[in-house]
Parts: sequence; C-alpha cells; structure tokens
Amino acid sequence: MAGNDGHYVESSPTNSTNFIAKPSRTQFSQVPNPLAKASIPSIALAQWMQPMISLGSRQVLELDDMWPVCPSDACESLETRFKRHYEPHRSHVFGLSPVFVAYMKTFQVQITVVFMGCVVYVLALGLQTYVTKALLEFLNGEENGFGIEDGYWLVAMMTGSSLVAVCALNYLFFVASRIGTNMRSLTMSLVYEKALRLSSAARQEYTTGEILTLMSVDTERVFTAMVQGPWLVMGPLAFMVSCILIGFLFDLYSALAGAVVLIAVMVISIQQGDRIAELQRRLLRVIDERVKVTSETLQGIRVMKFYAWEDSLAQRVEKLRVKEVSLLRKFHSYQVVNTVMLFITPTFLSGATLGVFVLINHTITVVEAFTLVAMVNISRAALNQLPLAIGGLSKAKIAYTRIDAFLSSSEVSTITVKDTADRGRISIREGVFEWPGNPTVSDIIVVTPALEETDDDNLDKAAFFSIDTPKVENNEIENPALLQAQHEVKQGFQLRGVNLEIESGSLVMIVGTVGAGKSSLINAILGGMPRTTGELEIGGRVAYVSQDTWIRNATLRDNILFEQDYDAGRYEQVLDASQLAMDLKALPNGDSTEIGERGINLSGGQKARVAIARAMYRAGTDVLILDDPLSAVDPHVAHAIFDKCIAGMAGDQTRLLVLNSHYDLLDRADHIVMMNDGVIVAQGSYQDVLTQFPHLGAPITTIKEDTVEPVSSTGNDIDTIKQDQVIGKRTDEAQSTVKAETEKQDKAGRLIRAEDRVKGKVGGRVYKTYFDETGFNGLVVIFVIVAAYCAGQAARTVVDWWPGHWARNMPRRGVDPTYSPHSVCGISGFLRFAQCYPLVAR
Repeated sequence: MAGNDGHYVESSPTNSTNFIAKPSRTQFSQVPNPLAKASIPSIALAQWMQPMISLGSRQVLELDDMWPVCPSDACESLETRFKRHYEPHRSHVFGLSPVFVAYMKTFQVQITVVFMGCVVYVLALGLQTYVTKALLEFLNGEENGFGIEDGYWLVAMMTGSSLVAVCALNYLFFVASRIGTNMRSLTMSLVYEKALRLSSAARQEYTTGEILTLMSVDTERVFTAMVQGPWLVMGPLAFMVSCILIGFLFDLYSALAGAVVLIAVMVISIQQGDRIAELQRRLLRVIDERVKVTSETLQGIRVMKFYAWEDSLAQRVEKLRVKEVSLLRKFHSYQVVNTVMLFITPTFLSGATLGVFVLINHTITVVEAFTLVAMVNISRAALNQLPLAIGGLSKAKIAYTRIDAFLSSSEVSTITVKDTADRGRISIREGVFEWPGNPTVSDIIVVTPALEETDDDNLDKAAFFSIDTPKVENNEIENPALLQAQHEVKQGFQLRGVNLEIESGSLVMIVGTVGAGKSSLINAILGGMPRTTGELEIGGRVAYVSQDTWIRNATLRDNILFEQDYDAGRYEQVLDASQLAMDLKALPNGDSTEIGERGINLSGGQKARVAIARAMYRAGTDVLILDDPLSAVDPHVAHAIFDKCIAGMAGDQTRLLVLNSHYDLLDRADHIVMMNDGVIVAQGSYQDVLTQFPHLGAPITTIKEDTVEPVSSTGNDIDTIKQDQVIGKRTDEAQSTVKAETEKQDKAGRLIRAEDRVKGKVGGRVYKTYFDETGFNGLVVIFVIVAAYCAGQAARTVVDWWPGHWARNMPRRGVDPTYSPHSVCGISGFLRFAQCYPLVAR
C-alpha cells in the first residue's frame, strides 16, 4: 500500500502482491513493478494498482511515481522474441503481412488468453439468460429448468454469472491493452532502428514525413486494432450463441430467422469495410504528403524566410489539409452508416425472431417475451462495438502492409568487423562502390514553392519542394564542406578500384577537390555507400564525426556523454582537449545548459567541438573517423584540437581525417590519400604524395605562412597585440551579450519549458470549448446530443416493452384486433424502424 509520503514498500516475502502501509523514502520508480508478480484475480479486480490509485487520490502523479516497465514488456526483450519469428520474405496464407504473423507468434500465449476470456464472457452471458428465464418462471409460480425452488439461489446464480462476465471482460481487455501497448512500442523501435540502417536507395523511397507517419499514425492503428480486436471475436460469437439459445428455447425457424439477419449484416459490413479501407489508403497518402511538406518546411525555414515564401507554402499546406478533411468527412460518413447498421442489428434480430415465432405459434408468454429480450442483449454490447473493431482492423491491415514494406527495405551493406588482436586495421581490396540513384542530402535543403498548380488526386506527384543544387550559393551554407557531399551523390557516382590498407594506430588524411570522393570514401567504409565488388574489413569499434553534426535536445553534458557512464576525470580531459572549457564559462549554466533541437543555440564551431568531444569520450573505440570537422573552427582552435584530440587523446587509435582546409597539417600524417573523381590517384607518406603532385607544396607552404605566426617579428608582435585587443574587446561584448541573454532566459525560464499541465478534475468550460470546435454553440450541441441519446434510449425501451405488453394482453386478441399476430408484427416493425432515426441523429 502507499505510505504516508506517497510511496510504498513491499511486505515480507510471500506469494501475495499486497503492500504494507509504511512511510518510506523509496519512490515507485525505484522498485519492481508489482504487475510482474500479480495474480489473475489481482489483475481482474485491478488490486495490484491500488497503491498507485491511493497515491493519485492524494497528490498529483509525477514521472517518479510510475513503476518501471516489467522486464517482459521492455523493448529489448520484445525485439528478441519478435526476431525469432519474423520472416520478411516468406509468403503467408491469405496474404497476411509477415509482421502481423510474427506478432501473432510473439504474443500467441497472451492472445490465447484473450480468446479464452472472450469465450468465458459470452458463455457467462448465455448462462444469465437461462437464469433470467428460471427467475421469471419462479416469479410466475412455474417450474424452472434448474429445478430450484429457492429464489435466493437463483439470485445468487445471477450475481455470480454477472461477476464472472465482468471479471472476464476486464481481464481480457487488460491483456489485450497490454499486448497492444507492447506492439506499439515494438513497432516504433523496429521502425526507428530500420531508419538508421536504410541504404541510400531506400532513403530515396521514404521521406521524413512517411517515416514519421509510420512511427505515429500506423503504430497507433496497430495498438487500436489489438485493443478492439476482442470484439471481432465476441461479436459473431455472441450472435451465434444468441441464435443457438433461441433455437433451444423457442424453435428452429426463429433461430434461422436470426441467422439470416446475422449473415446479411456480416456481408454488408464486409463490403462497407472494403470501402472504408480504400478511403483509408487515399487518406494516408494525403497525410504522408502533408507531414512531408510540413516537415520540410520547418527543416528549410531559414531559406523560406529569406525568400519570403511563407504565404505560398502556407497555401500548399492548407490545400493538402482541405483535401485531407474532405476525405475524413467521407470516411466518417461510411463509418457512421456501418455503426448505425450494426447498432440496430440486435433490434432487428429480436424483431425477426419475435415475428417468425408469433406468426408460427400465434402466441407468446411473458416469460418468453422477456427471455427473448435477455437473449438479444447477449450480443447487443458486442455488436455495438463491432463496427469500431472492423474499422480498426481495416486500418491495421493497411498499417501492417506499410510497416512490412518499410522493414523489408534494403539496408546498408554489411561490413566485416573482426574482433581480433589486430584491432583498428582497415582493409579495402579491389573495392567498387556506387550510389544507386540520387540520394537525398539532408545537409542542403533548398525549399522552393511549386509554381504550377497540382492535381489533388495525384498528390504523390506534386513537387512541393525540391533539392535544387544550382540555386545554392556558397555563402548560404554554414559549412562549405557540405558542397562536397552534394557533388559526390550525383547520379551514378562511383568509387572505382579502391585498394587501401590502413594499419592500426596510424593517422590517415584524405584530401582532394570538391566532389573528388572524400566523403563517399568515408561512407563506403561506414557501409553507407553500397559496395558492388571487392572486400571491406574493419577491426574493432568505430567512432564517427560527420560534417553536419548531430545535436539532440538535451544538456551539453548529455550530448557529450551520449548515454555513457560519467567519469569526471575523463570528462574534464575531453572538455580541455576539444577546446570546450572556455565555452562552458560563456554558457548560462555551463555544461548543464540545455541545447535546443539540432543545436540551434550553438555556433557551427561549438557544434563541431561537441561532436568531437562525444567521439573522444566514447570508451573502447579502435577507429576514429572525422569527416572534415576542422573546417567549422578557426585555425588556432583547429591546431589545438588536432594536437590535444587527434594526435593526443586518440593517438593510439586508427584515425581517418578528411581535410578541405588546414592543409598545413598534412606533414603530420602517417598516410595521405588523394582522391579525384572517385579514384585514389595517390597515397603514401607526405613526401611520396608531394613527389607525385609537386603543386601541392605551394598551397601548403602558403597556408603555413598565413597560419603560423612567427614570434621573432616585432611587427607581427605588434599586430598580434592589436589583434588580441580586438579579440578581447569582442569577447567582452560577447560576454555582455551572453549575460543579457542569460538574464532574459532566466526570466523566461528554460529553453524548453515543461508543458502546461492542468491539475484536478476537468471543468465544464473545457467540455464547452470542446463542443464549440464543431462550429456551433457548444451548449446547443450538447443539448442536441443529449436529446438524441434520450430519444434513442426511449425508443429502445418501447421496443423492449412492446412484446411483454402484447403477451400480457393475449387474452384480448379475440376481441381487440390490435393484439392480433399480424398487428403485433406490424407495430413491432414500425417501432424498430422508428428507433433508427435517433440513432442516426446521435
């Protein structure tokens, strides 16, 4: 039980899952989840949740008040089980998705439990109808089918069957919800991991918007289908049990009439489901395009603002949204028709059964009339939920197909990683690597509004954005080295005849003109560029620093540690070597400063140094690959990073350094690789390369003269002093600016503030605001909905009341023609059709 301070401790070791009310400082997040050892009755009655419920009744629940996830529900455990059953290229019966089949096998035990719960629930309801009939016979002084003469026993049987039905229903939906949650988290994990392994060709097929839709919309549909799935079993099962009981308690013809209604409803529902599925496919295409346009707009917001394209792009997004809303209206119209049809099915089932029975037997007793109502009520709840389940199944079918296609996409080529004593060695023999098409370069995004009108029905062909290389000027790109990556991914670019042997612990520098293939060579080593022929081997673990640094929304320390354990000594050493120590003094909260998405509040040089620090901090690295990170920093900072990081801390690692500047560092390389048009034109020591290409010496000498400051020159000393004064002045101005920004930020709060959270119960104003969003007055909408529900319930009550009323007035049928069999059937049919109007309205 929860303690006085809102926490709990477990009782002495027993087989029970009870808790002792005792003050404790232990938080829920620090103790095992009681669900892992909860019994079936505890789950069915939600007793295991009592400590959390008690705590929530006294205080607002926070993240630390949540139990950790059960080990069996963790993504790592789920992935291990899933991969044992997943066969992506195997054909299955009925064209089932391999992902769906793998899920069924992964959770087959839990799904069997859900199925058994459905059977128990329906059978318990069937027993209730027998008990109801026996109770009515007891009240009318007749002998009941159980032969029980004590009414209390019948009441106890009614209570027991109801309790069993409720507990079975709660338990099966709890298990179904748990399975659905696991499926959702597992699907998100699989899609995320697959996105990291996609080949360059596969990345062309899937936009960011499509991947986001897979991880949000499609995963939610997988969850919803599993949660609503039990109704797909209970609906037809309850309908069949109702027909069987009608056949036993009434006659075969009445049961056949009910079966005809069932078959007709199922056929129409399947046809409606196909229409809904087709609309869903069209809707998903529009949603994908809208998410893609919105995502790319935000990604290229700098260029959009620069060219003042806000209105044009906003119109594109609004146009997509109008199309989406139109399809949503049509989609929900089909769903409403399907829902109403299945909702009134129990009513027409009882009407068909009653009509056939009365027309054949010309009479019905009060007991038979109310027993018929009880039998129909077995399937009422299940059939009311069946349309949602059918809709969820049709959506999930599309989602599974999309997820399966994504997971079956090609991945980066496999690299042979040898865990041997020769760690850090890289070997490429007769390697040929080729970009398969025109890979998208996320580093350079030029957003251009389409000038031509596009057809809404062919949204996938609309060119809302384009990556247009000629329109990009050098001064528009923060890091000019990114131009190299753009040129290297042109159509059909190849690395040909690559032979490279890099010894463990050596420093290799890769140079060449823009578009020569330097970044492509790095991608080939990392497995990003598909290998056509040849062999590639890497010994040990690899750390990589890309041109376009990746920074996440977290503190600066978290960006450096990157889920590694904190080592104060190594951390300080890394900060000093990567030249970040001075930056921490300028940041508002030091290394606890929160960094925005994509490092928005850091300069290009700071982001590069954070990426270098992350690679330096990572323990156990054998190969360090740096794709020109020094271009983003000043010359003196680049030299310091090279001395302390690349040649210092990482001195015992194999290092590959791409250079587009700072060529004065070339003479410190153990091995130099010179690229030109995808071919290694020279490699060897600095003197070897300089001998083959003497013209490399002049620029390097010039760079050295411009970069290294002679300390013996008086004039240069004076210039240095003046420069230091200017730098000092700028530093003071920068510190003043940082201080002002810090004070401003302190007033405004953190960079990413906590989401507004309303505590307590939901007020009436919230409901009114919700209904106001319909476009009408919220109070009027609420009144209309309540009135429709009242009218529908009144119509249902009259429909259920009429058979009993007619049975009680059977003696008058010879006098009053109102109570003749044909009149009864006519009035009953009229009431049932009249019941449809309030159902459609609500």
